[in-house]
Amino acid sequence: MKHILLLTALYLTVLNSGTAQTQTQARKSTEAATRLIQQTSMPIEGSTVTASGRNSGRSVSPSGPLPLNSIYRVGVGDVLDIRLLDLPSRESTLFTVLKGGMIEYPLIAEPLKVEGLRTPEIALALAKEIRVIQAPRITVTVRDYASHLVNVTSLVENPGSKILRREAMPAYAILAEALPRSDASLVTITRTDGKVDTVSINDSQAMSSLVFSGDAIKVSNKPTIAKRFLYVGGDVTSPGEKEYREGITLTQLLLACGSTLRTANAVTVARPTSNGFLTTTQYDLSMIRQGQVQDPVLEQGDRIEVMRRTQ
Repeated sequence: MKHILLLTALYLTVLNSGTAQTQTQARKSTEAATRLIQQTSMPIEGSTVTASGRNSGRSVSPSGPLPLNSIYRVGVGDVLDIRLLDLPSRESTLFTVLKGGMIEYPLIAEPLKVEGLRTPEIALALAKEIRVIQAPRITVTVRDYASHLVNVTSLVENPGSKILRREAMPAYAILAEALPRSDASLVTITRTDGKVDTVSINDSQAMSSLVFSGDAIKVSNKPTIAKRFLYVGGDVTSPGEKEYREGITLTQLLLACGSTLRTANAVTVARPTSNGFLTTTQYDLSMIRQGQVQDPVLEQGDRIEVMRRTQ
């Protein structure tokens, strides 16, 4: 599980969340991971846009579609930081995305729908709507993330809703924030379409699978398989309750119990039925040894009684 936290440390440092708490956690994790992992870069959303649609400053708009783990589409509850570079102001630059996906910006005539848009697209839309300034230069970033949530439950120290700062994030990044307990071994991801994926928490490739808003993550350990038993009595060196193994045969069990197949002759196997009664079958070991009848495969709960050969 340590490798999950180490891989996540560098992922978190490039999310540019803007919150002091996240930056502090990422810095602490990075210090522990530096010896093992080379830092990698990741595209960051945010552009300066003019009314003509020209982008300047930092921009991440390649010719092809961007991967989902490098973009963020704004949703209800997110807080945007919108700044006019040509018009410094003492007024707040923070605007919350309201119900219906709208923001109310004082320099445009009507509320603007921004839900589902990336920050460069929002900046471009604002620049086109502003009439009081010629060719305004606008920057838009997400100050507080709130709309993309994943719920994490069960064997974690910090269960509950976790915020995604991209359209999709790897499972290990989400779990690093939730802090899986030492006895956690399985991760079950339930998708919004009902599909369920269960992977080992130690499988680094599987833990890199992307998690989306609305998914649910349950962290658990491998279920304990109840032991199953057989019961042996009669002419054996070691009678009593024996652990059942799938596929074990009668002669294998007798040998494990210290029976010499040549001194034992008749064996009775009593098997419980679904209604609680026993059905009894008798076997001649000499015929099994000679290959005249099959060596029967036993089932859990069988009662085996071995009888000594009579002269």
